[in-house]
Amino acid sequence: MGLSLIRGHIHMERADEAAFVEEVRRIALAVLPRTMDRAVRHDLAQETCVDVLAHRDALDRYPSLAACVNGAVRLRLRTFLRSERRRATMAEAYQARRVAEPAPLWGDPHASLEMAEATALATRTIAAMPRVRREIWVAVRMDDRSLAEVAEARGISRESVKTHLRLASEQMCRVAEHYVRGER
Repeated sequence: MGLSLIRGHIHMERADEAAFVEEVRRIALAVLPRTMDRAVRHDLAQETCVDVLAHRDALDRYPSLAACVNGAVRLRLRTFLRSERRRATMAEAYQARRVAEPAPLWGDPHASLEMAEATALATRTIAAMPRVRREIWVAVRMDDRSLAEVAEARGISRESVKTHLRLASEQMCRVAEHYVRGER
């Protein structure tokens, strides 16, 4: 591959980039457990390719491309498994609640209306946040990424990520308080 190091960044020709992506994908698929669902393996390999391409300038810190891809796959896999565990726990809790509380013969229209209003309010509040704060809040709270992962991906300190999260949470709480008081 015709990689050239120019001012600390790796640049490559278009044809070389396709070959590079294919090599990263091949290594990622080799590293991922073969017992996983095929579609999930390919999705994780594709996400790993995106991660490695986004951090091409960090390639020189690794002894080989395989070591870099291996680290990226491990991060992706850890995040994936953490979110899968959380999803499974939430599904179990939901199932237990459904069994413990028999459903009424007809739904409560007020409860579903309130839930829809609260969801719409939360969506509007998240959309109204400054871009960086919104992206950090979504990455940590909804995508279940760690503070360290988000800080590394954005190139900022962990403390900055905490500050953005605190400000976003305060904004969400203020809006929720106004909603509860009836100040919509």
